[in-house]
Amino acid sequence: PGQTDDAWLRTIAEAASSNASHLSCYALTVHADTPFGRRRAAGEPTAAGDDRQRELFLLADRFLSERGWLHYEISNFARGPGDRSRHNTRYWDGTPYLGLGPAAHSLLGRRRWWNAAALGDWLAAVEAGDDPAAGGELLNDDDLLLEELMLGLRTAGGVPVALLTGLPAGRETLRELVDAGLLVIRGGRAAPTPEGMLVADALPLRFAGGG
Repeated sequence: PGQTDDAWLRTIAEAASSNASHLSCYALTVHADTPFGRRRAAGEPTAAGDDRQRELFLLADRFLSERGWLHYEISNFARGPGDRSRHNTRYWDGTPYLGLGPAAHSLLGRRRWWNAAALGDWLAAVEAGDDPAAGGELLNDDDLLLEELMLGLRTAGGVPVALLTGLPAGRETLRELVDAGLLVIRGGRAAPTPEGMLVADALPLRFAGGG
């Protein structure tokens, strides 16, 4: 609370003027059982309101984009195409990945699984030669579609227009979101605008019939 435009821009400008080729600009997430969480539980303000966070998000987008940075995912900016996070991009494009360690998730085709979250439980399973996985799931066609929409519509690469228009009411929904300034169509793909990134979680639900 109380963060000013000037203070935010000075922070971004200093980071961008360094040798860094990638910037992650995340909004504050407040968790329970942390100092901020306890302050929030006591009724103290711990984060800027939604409208103010929106203003600061769009300010960062405009400042960095005007200086040639690529806003390629909701919270991530790259100095050039080759500077995108190769690690995170694997999650967003559905590439199989193997997670090692407590609470780590893995994905292979339709199968996703996750390890025990507690260090002691995970370590005991590994030392006993057992599978440390605590759970898993098989993704059906609807799950895969929703995940493709959910992950694709949080990146500047977006998803194929053909994927959206092939859905029930997809053409109408796409037109509405483009007219609202939340999506843009380029190169046969529909991608979120900066305004669209602010509501990225809601976009796939519009196409999946969830509002």
